Order: sequence, then C-alpha cells, then structure tokens
Amino acid sequence: MKEQEKEFYIFDLDGVLVETMYNYGKAFARVFQEDYGVENFDLDYYVHELGGMDGYGQISILAKRYGVTVEDYDALNQKMHEYYVETLDHIVPIEHNVRLARALLDAGKKVAVASGSYRFIVDRCLEAAGLSDIPIKVTASEVKKCKPDPEGYLRAAELLGADPKDCLVFEDTPVGVKAAQAAGMRVFRFYDTLRDGPNV
Repeated sequence: MKEQEKEFYIFDLDGVLVETMYNYGKAFARVFQEDYGVENFDLDYYVHELGGMDGYGQISILAKRYGVTVEDYDALNQKMHEYYVETLDHIVPIEHNVRLARALLDAGKKVAVASGSYRFIVDRCLEAAGLSDIPIKVTASEVKKCKPDPEGYLRAAELLGADPKDCLVFEDTPVGVKAAQAAGMRVFRFYDTLRDGPNV
C-alpha cells in the first residue's frame, strides 16, 4: 500500500510568485494623493510593513499614518483596485519561485495558493505566470479574515486534505509568516534582494 502523501505546498501570490506589491502601493498612493492630498506616500513602508494584509486593514493603517479620515472604505478600496487592475497587463513573474511551483506540480505534488488578493486578480496573475493549473486557490473572495489571521492557510490545508503541520508555506511578508505560523505550518520566507535589499 502506497504511503499517504505527507508533504503539501502552499504559495502566497503577491511578492512570491509575481512581483505586484509595488503595483498595489502605487495604486494606493494615487488614491491618497487624489482624494486626500497626500504627497509623501511611502511605497517602501507599504511594501515592507503592510504587504499581505487585506485592503481594508491597509486602509485603516494608512489613514492613521497620513492623518486622514476615510468615510467610505468600500469606495476607496474599489478605486484602488481599479487603478491596480490597469497594471495587470504588465505582471512580472518571479521566475525562480515560478519554476519551483512548476516543478512541484509536474512531480505530482499537492500545491495550493493562499492569497490576500481577490479571486479574479489571483486568476489573472497565475495565468501570466503560467501556473493557472494550480488546482486549489484560496483568496480574499473566499475568506472572512485575511492575513495575519490563519483562516486562508487553514482553508487551503482543508482543501488539500492535509494536516497543517504537513504543509510548507512560501511567504515574503511578516504578516504572511504570522498567518502561516498561527495555522501550525512550517514557513519558508522568501526575500527579494532587489526589493528588500541584500542585508536581510
């Protein structure tokens, strides 16, 4: 009898499989400049400190940071995504991580994606990366709580038929690492030396 598979792989999307974090940051910067006159939006702060969180959590922190009052979170989030979607024709895959995911898929390993982005964005990005055949995708469209809450990772493990302790997660942000660890999973943290700098 063949031994049951004990190794499962879950990839974050933004900043791991595709380089989109600055795209999100620039979309937020555009909204905060147009609607609130914020001229000093810090893209590096956004990428390094807020990456992995859902849009509503990011808006709350950004509003406090820049001293503005956001009355309609839904409208701001929608406008940000409209600007972000304009960049989707220029998605840049992170090639070595994409090759890893492809090798695992081709070897018959069980692979999933757990992302704080919405489903339609995840599908577009995976298509651009040549990974649209990843069978399990858990996105912000399917969960009530996004990272650092572990819900997305736990849902991915459930769909994989895996015990969380048998899952290896590939992440790039502190928020994502916290979510995976809270789910009881092992984490491989990816650092992009072009984005995060060489001394990490």
